[in-house]
Amino acid sequence: MISVLQKKPKLILEPYPHFVIDNALPQDIYNQLEKEWPKEQLLSTEPFDQGICYRLKADEMLKPGRVSNLWKEFTQYHTSIEFYNEMMEVVGGLVPTIEDLTLSPRGWDMGNDKIGTDCQAVMHKPIDYSSRTAHIDNPREIYAGLLYMPYDDDQSTGGEFQIHETHDNISEVNKNGGREVNEKAGKVVKTIPYKPNTLVVFCNNSTRCVHSVSARKDAVLHRRSINIIAEFNKVAKRKMFEVKEKPRLVEKAFLLAVVLREDERENAESLLDELEELVSNLGIGISQKKVVRVRKTFPGYLLGKGKFNEILEKVKEVACDVIVFDNDLSPSQQRNWEAESKVLVIDRQEIILDVFAARAQTKEAVLQVKLARLEYSLPRLRRAWSHLGRQRGGGVTQRGEGEAQIELDQRMVRDQITATKKEIKQVAKTRKTSRKRRLRIPLPTVALVGYTNAGKSTLLNRVCGSDVLSADKLFATLDPTSRQARLPTGKKIILTDTVGFIRKLPHRLVDSFRATLEETLVANLLLHVVDLSNPQCEEHMQTTLAVLEELGAEEKEILTVFNKMDLLASDSLQNLKLRMRNLDKDAIFLSCSTGEGVINLLKVIEKKLGLAEEIQSFLIPHDRYELVAKLRNEGRLATEVAEDFGVKVSAYPSKKLKLELLDYEVKVTLDK
Repeated sequence: MISVLQKKPKLILEPYPHFVIDNALPQDIYNQLEKEWPKEQLLSTEPFDQGICYRLKADEMLKPGRVSNLWKEFTQYHTSIEFYNEMMEVVGGLVPTIEDLTLSPRGWDMGNDKIGTDCQAVMHKPIDYSSRTAHIDNPREIYAGLLYMPYDDDQSTGGEFQIHETHDNISEVNKNGGREVNEKAGKVVKTIPYKPNTLVVFCNNSTRCVHSVSARKDAVLHRRSINIIAEFNKVAKRKMFEVKEKPRLVEKAFLLAVVLREDERENAESLLDELEELVSNLGIGISQKKVVRVRKTFPGYLLGKGKFNEILEKVKEVACDVIVFDNDLSPSQQRNWEAESKVLVIDRQEIILDVFAARAQTKEAVLQVKLARLEYSLPRLRRAWSHLGRQRGGGVTQRGEGEAQIELDQRMVRDQITATKKEIKQVAKTRKTSRKRRLRIPLPTVALVGYTNAGKSTLLNRVCGSDVLSADKLFATLDPTSRQARLPTGKKIILTDTVGFIRKLPHRLVDSFRATLEETLVANLLLHVVDLSNPQCEEHMQTTLAVLEELGAEEKEILTVFNKMDLLASDSLQNLKLRMRNLDKDAIFLSCSTGEGVINLLKVIEKKLGLAEEIQSFLIPHDRYELVAKLRNEGRLATEVAEDFGVKVSAYPSKKLKLELLDYEVKVTLDK
């Protein structure tokens, strides 16, 4: 059967995971489905939304004689395990891995441990107001897709699917199981036009999945769509295996760090401040932060019974719904804490994974995050699937109880890990090829490295005049971004932004992002960007240098760049400069925000790369224009003016080109 996902779309993660496919179905299939649209009297048997909306669910469509054979085949496939697996290939870990799918209409009690799928023909009456204002779907829903199927002669406007960017101003659950949202709580950031054969799909992974339908104008015909849905039987089933969604389902967090010595307290408090920023960037409020000192750690709960009970009382007192440990927790410790506290318990690794997942944009970053999350989740499946301890039979020809559900799921996750690693290798191969092409143009390369949120992307934008995402957020950049930059002498370089580092970065993320950080290994110079305004800047420097050493880049020439000096008072700035000069006498001080010190940095880069040469002028005949092209390709061309007798250029030729240009040199520069 032809799938609506035959064109593999790009998954867009902000403001929540979704994708759009134009001309999703082959035109002949679409035309036949549209021609054989179910009879309106069938759809009108079950009105929704005060009689505005009518739909025919899959269980009704599959009854004999209800719809055409094509509609029946279409419905059967889009409610099947095969289609669910297709969806999983597109969205990865945003949908749970499960083998048993039960075909059921929405809202029906599907029994324990089941996922229901549905494919519905839906029709909204022609009205002059919005059929659905800003809202969130039923929390049981895993994903929802709409394939638009308007009438050929529909001349109306509006009826578009609107994606909202919002925060936490969400009302109580309404009677339909969704959540109505105050229109002032956010804004429409994307609109998908109501046009034939257009598919829009979103993952209902958090309380941020706010959407609406724009009001129609001049509507005389119904608004039609095919809705493709998967959902859990109970809200509790959303806790299956996923890592990303857990923090977004909570509102208030209790942050906890455990130390063994009193002299570790100051550093632990600093790490908790950093953890607070990470958690806050996920849209979760902070109820309380606490550093707990213990004489020794305990395998069951990390803390002893007394401290454990003390923390539980605090959690109840502040009414938080998640405990976030700055320490790494074992799967058994997470299980024990959740069993006793009755709230979600996660650690720093899981938070960092969530932040990475929220920021990943390119295919490579998405795959790398997916791999890290799969590896993290594998030993924790037993926690997520504790309700599935039963055994399955081995089949008709086999005896014995067969594999436990947990074993099946572990095997499936391992298979996903293997497949993801293969995809990453393929993407890495493609990136290597593009890097080779770039290296054919012998431009020097400079890589920006440093602690997360140090200002690397802002520096790239300042120097290159680009618009790379630059935000006051941890891990705003996850993908290497390369841009051409021109130095004061006119010469060009390649400037590359890389992922930022962080203290206690999970090793699996270092491994997963090694390919991303490979840009540092091929660079001619590393710019180590440091946030001078951060009280922990020296520790941040040490963290970055340690990761570079782990990557094998410690022998590269490194130029330290202290950024954000505009955020410091003059007295503090002078004292810090003196202290930092003792650490690195060649360090550069600047402000990417104001531009102060950036020109000086570029001049130092020229010297470091050996590019600080005198500019020369040439008059190159038109029949030797290939020399102009060589200068341009090497990034050595400053100016170029076409004249009657040739091309006047000012340039910084390489030694090899100097010999070829010797006969065309003019002693007077072009600006005189």
